[in-house]
Amino acid sequence: MLSFLNFFFKRAFWPSPIDSDERPVRRNSPTIWESSFSDIRENGLMFVDKSMLIQGFLCDQSEVSLILRPRRSGKTIASTMMYEFFHPGADRGLFRGLNIFNDHESMKKFGQYPCVLLSLADLSGS
Repeated sequence: MLSFLNFFFKRAFWPSPIDSDERPVRRNSPTIWESSFSDIRENGLMFVDKSMLIQGFLCDQSEVSLILRPRRSGKTIASTMMYEFFHPGADRGLFRGLNIFNDHESMKKFGQYPCVLLSLADLSGS
């Protein structure tokens, strides 16, 4: 049971950085200002693997998807992750070690759609 929990927590909550070859890596948590998926992956920062959200969007046949979440719940990271997955010229290496990388049906759609990313994260109210 303990080995299962160790495997589960390692895969679900501590995804490996891109350049990792299973050696121990110092894991830092992202600061409040780091909300780009590519920055988090390239710097080996800690985050919860929610890459299967992409599979959910691919399987859903809705014309419009609306994501409502409270502040500081990862909306910008999720949207930049989806942008990095779908836009042409995307870097496949960003997704190595994540759950979506092993889903061959989803990976067939990798880099296949032109995307527009609009983020309001940097705006300040006045």
